[in-house]
Amino acid sequence: MYLLLSETEIRRRCTAAPLPLGNNRFRQASRRWKKIQKVLIANRGEVAVSIIKTAKSMGVKTVAVYEKPDNETNFIRLADAAVMIGDGPVADYLNIDKIIRIALESGDDTIHSGYGFLAESADFAEACNKTDLIFIGPPSQVIRQLGDKIIAKRMA
Repeated sequence: MYLLLSETEIRRRCTAAPLPLGNNRFRQASRRWKKIQKVLIANRGEVAVSIIKTAKSMGVKTVAVYEKPDNETNFIRLADAAVMIGDGPVADYLNIDKIIRIALESGDDTIHSGYGFLAESADFAEACNKTDLIFIGPPSQVIRQLGDKIIAKRMA
């Protein structure tokens, strides 16, 4: 599922009541607009700290992923849960399959990649969509188009 959300919209969704489930149309809408319960942060350092603080202020549980060299950093202590994804350095933060698997195993419904490599990866956005994880960021088609300078200039 692809969602491009403003901070205001994320706050609204984290506090919104679920939609009624009277018929199929409402079921589909409630799946698309469900309340965010738990987010996996696929980033590290100050980016992760900022996402964790915002999520907690909205009552959303957080899961941080980290590599062995980062095992005593602040973002791990701030998150509600933390999962070591590898020995590092850095390579496991970019392992899409591993991050998706951890999100599913830890019961996350949302992934926030912060900024950087995964935030700019159309493949990562597509992988989230295929597993029904909410990807906080633009749709994969937009990521691909913005990666192509000619198409991006046409879009502007």
